[in-house]
Amino acid sequence: MFSTTRANATRKTSYLINISSIDTDDLILIAATLRARRRQPTQPPKPYAITRRPIDEWLDSPTLLFNATGLQLSTIQRLCAWLREYANIENARSKITLEEKVLLFLHICRKGAGYRETQVAFNHLIYTISKSFHAVLRALVQLHQEVVQ
Repeated sequence: MFSTTRANATRKTSYLINISSIDTDDLILIAATLRARRRQPTQPPKPYAITRRPIDEWLDSPTLLFNATGLQLSTIQRLCAWLREYANIENARSKITLEEKVLLFLHICRKGAGYRETQVAFNHLIYTISKSFHAVLRALVQLHQEVVQ
């Protein structure tokens, strides 16, 4: 029917086919087979809901929390209490809690993490991460103005 040889000169796999011995139906069958192979994923992706986020591990372990943020849990709780009382950060439409905003801010500042790395750790959109980071930053500038005279 037809003969194929596999050429591995580059990383891409290409098929060399003797076209003179192939009719149109065989060519369509070969094209459909190769296209179907390309579409099949090697393994199904895991949804984010199944995987455990690093933030969940931080809250379970005081050592991991300190390594990630540089603060003890009690200090983070007092900071969140002050932000709730004096700064208007919490938004009724926001799906992210104040504690998560503070942890996100501390993660970026402590690790020097970018928005993409933070997106993987917290599973939020980059836009949400940016808005949360800047909201906490504005609130901490307000805290600085009130505390330092």
